[in-house]
Amino acid sequence: GQRFTSRELVSTTYIANVARYIHRNPLDIPRVDSSERYRWSSHRTYLGHRRRPPWLFTEPIRTWFGGVDGFARFVDGAPGDAPDTGIPTDDVTTAIDLVLAERSADTGRSVMARRRAIGLAIATHLPRRDAQRLHAALGIETDSALRSAVHRARLAQSSDPTLAVLTARVAELTRPWARHGPARRVA
Repeated sequence: GQRFTSRELVSTTYIANVARYIHRNPLDIPRVDSSERYRWSSHRTYLGHRRRPPWLFTEPIRTWFGGVDGFARFVDGAPGDAPDTGIPTDDVTTAIDLVLAERSADTGRSVMARRRAIGLAIATHLPRRDAQRLHAALGIETDSALRSAVHRARLAQSSDPTLAVLTARVAELTRPWARHGPARRVA
C-alpha cells in the first residue's frame, strides 16, 4: 500500500473538515497542547501570526468562518462545538481511507478489516438509512453479512486499541455523527 494518497476534494464542507484535520495534527505530538503555538505548521500563518508565503492562499478558508477568529475557534474547538460542516454520508468511506492512508502502515486485508471496523463503528451513530448506505459502501449487502462483519469488527476492536484512535480521527472529518459523542464499540 501507499503511504500517501491524494483525493479530490469536492465540496467546501469537506475542504473545511480536511483543513481542520490538518491544522489539528500537531496536537498528536507529545507536549503540544495548542495548534496555534506549534511553529512548524501553517496554522500560525492562517491566524495572521506569520507572513504568508506567495504560494499559500489562506483567505478562502478563513472567509468561510468569518475571519481569523472563527477559523481559530473551528480548528481548536471540540468536535461537538464546531459548526455543523459535516460531509455527506456517502463520503464517510473517503474520510476513512484518508485517515488509514495517513495513520496506518498496514496493507491488503488488514486495511480492509480496519476500514470495515471503523465504518461499522461510525454506522452505529447514523440514522438507519444512512447506516445501510454505509454498509453497502463497505461491501456489506445482506443481514447475514452484516452480522458476520459486526462480529469480526468487535474482535478487531478488542484486539486493536488503535481502532478507537482512527475512528476518532474519522469523526473529525464526519461532523454530523461526531457530535453524538466519542467513538464507541460496534453495537
